Amino acid sequence: MGPDKEFELASGGDRALLLTGALNITTVTRIHRESLGYFQNAVAVPRSIDLSGITSADSAGLALLIEWIRLGKQQNCAIKFLNMPAQMLPLARLFGVDHLLH
Repeated sequence: MGPDKEFELASGGDRALLLTGALNITTVTRIHRESLGYFQNAVAVPRSIDLSGITSADSAGLALLIEWIRLGKQQNCAIKFLNMPAQMLPLARLFGVDHLLH
């Protein structure tokens, strides 16, 4: 990730994505736009998204994860999130969506 970039979304191989940087209100629109190509057909939809490189996350980031679940379901693919940032779990529980993230 370059010094001027707030996030990076990269293919991790074997239908996995790796997201690093900020996953928050400042970045979610751009991350969403950049991720759409991965959800256009069933053979490209990621099976897992590794969040171990997330440096900050908020409710907007949580909404994006739920959107990715929805996009995956449209292509009959379940997405597994790996290394969920600790700050997202209380938010998910608060909004009653933590069961979607397992």
